[in-house]
Amino acid sequence: MPPFRRSIPVIWLLTFGLLMISQASARLYISEFLADNSDGLLDSDGDPSDWIEVFNSGSQAVDLGGYYLTDNPSFLTKWPFPSLRLEPRQFLLVFASGKDRRGAGGELHTNFKLDEQGEYLGLISPDGVSVIADFGGPNAPLPRQRENVSYGLMQSGTSTSLTLLSQNTQATVRIPTAADSALGTSWTELLFDDSGWIDAAIGVGYDEDNTYVPEFGAGGNLGEELNGVNTSLYLRIPFQLTEASSVSELSLRMKYDDGFAAYLNGELIESANSPAEGDLSYDSEATSNHSDSEALVYQSFDLNNRIQLLRNGTNILAIHGLNDGLNSSDMLISPELNSVQITNPATGAPGFFSSLTPGAQNGESFAGFVEDPAFSVDRGFFTDQFQLQLSTVTDGAEIRYTIDGSPPSPNRGLIYSEPISIAGTQVVRAMAHKADFQSSKVVTRTYIFPDDVASQTRPSGYPTSWGGEPRADYDMDTQITRSRQYSARLQRGLRDIPTLSVTGEEDAFFGPNGIYVDTQNRSIEASVSAEYFHPDPTNDGVNIEGGFQIDCGCKLQGGASRNPGSSIKHS
Repeated sequence: MPPFRRSIPVIWLLTFGLLMISQASARLYISEFLADNSDGLLDSDGDPSDWIEVFNSGSQAVDLGGYYLTDNPSFLTKWPFPSLRLEPRQFLLVFASGKDRRGAGGELHTNFKLDEQGEYLGLISPDGVSVIADFGGPNAPLPRQRENVSYGLMQSGTSTSLTLLSQNTQATVRIPTAADSALGTSWTELLFDDSGWIDAAIGVGYDEDNTYVPEFGAGGNLGEELNGVNTSLYLRIPFQLTEASSVSELSLRMKYDDGFAAYLNGELIESANSPAEGDLSYDSEATSNHSDSEALVYQSFDLNNRIQLLRNGTNILAIHGLNDGLNSSDMLISPELNSVQITNPATGAPGFFSSLTPGAQNGESFAGFVEDPAFSVDRGFFTDQFQLQLSTVTDGAEIRYTIDGSPPSPNRGLIYSEPISIAGTQVVRAMAHKADFQSSKVVTRTYIFPDDVASQTRPSGYPTSWGGEPRADYDMDTQITRSRQYSARLQRGLRDIPTLSVTGEEDAFFGPNGIYVDTQNRSIEASVSAEYFHPDPTNDGVNIEGGFQIDCGCKLQGGASRNPGSSIKHS
């Protein structure tokens, strides 16, 4: 699926009503803004500019000519809107790029940029004095903004599921010829004239063995018109939306043999077993086979980051269907488009959003971010017991921690209330949480006592056997650890080389489907924390190479060594 980076229209004609706001007249809001855009929407120059969303919640249209946007409470008339009609319950997007563009019919760009540290942002009335809507005023300063996380007004309500199109929905279909190569992707666009195409109900395709016949709609069995003629078909399915802005979730389900590329109002939104977008042509083939048994089961694709392509009125889902060869005995393309729509929406308090929703309802917000817990002692090698203190700068946040390798959560782990005594090799994992805030990430620190490493044995409760081996081997070789010649050299050697600490839950390694038990299953991956550091050869708690920590996946390496009979321990 292509990344969500594209130019967008100036106005989305998207509507919804707000229960908590009078509908008697126009009411303007700054409903959402993004102050640190690095990989989201692009403006027409291809730049990831910050953006501001203005919403008319009222029942009357507003001419925005004479209104202002500003990032300076001492300069309220900093950027004037051009004359522009904002219809009732309509969104308008303005890029905060500093490019200062107000041309009729083009993208709007302010003459200022947004500060991710949290600054003032206001919508000002034509009198140049009255503040209609603002964020970051003297009594409500804005929190520091986060990269690719938007801020604005919560908009929530009752949700309902609605299928926009499915089997037997009316469509038009064409088996393209060489003459259609000149169309490019214009046939996927909303206003394309398909009046000369074949009328059919989805699904469409053909089948010499009748397996897919129950999947075809009226006129959808294309038989000899398609079989052996082309490996591609073009399908256009119109559907209607009254209030596109009420859509909070969107998903595509496909039954397909063998591949497809799907477009929504002219934009590529999803593909499977398809050549790259630039390589698609009128006679393209699927890049891989999708078996009959797989094709008869809907495969779901999340389209939540494509919601902004929807519009009020008629929309077009276009499918470029692909077969894996002219000699194929069958082909099937049957889409289903589903949505979740918000009814009885209402606005609430300002906050951050887990998903960017320019031109669509914001949904639930959260007040801020809990800062990661800080550890008073960094990872490293130790010989003496010490007290570990955990803290977070977020007032009112609770810290949860674990010492068994599992990741803590708001409902899992010990509640931190006093320093933790570290007297031997130990991994401590901690996170912080607070009501109405987004929880911190899990922070992991490993403390290694070399004497413990040399004398380690099976931890209590761990399995006594791995896979087909009668005995698990957790120990180090006692011929080395107890040797007068080598034991001291081992202790020094542990500090002389970098350390990699891999921490995960017991079952991920030693459970019935753990990577140390089901060793022949190459697809198994354990979720772990990996820490790399290089300890100082002589000084406790000091690292000559600070290293890093990353949450990642861990798999076994090797071929024959996976067999417990060849090697009890695995890498």
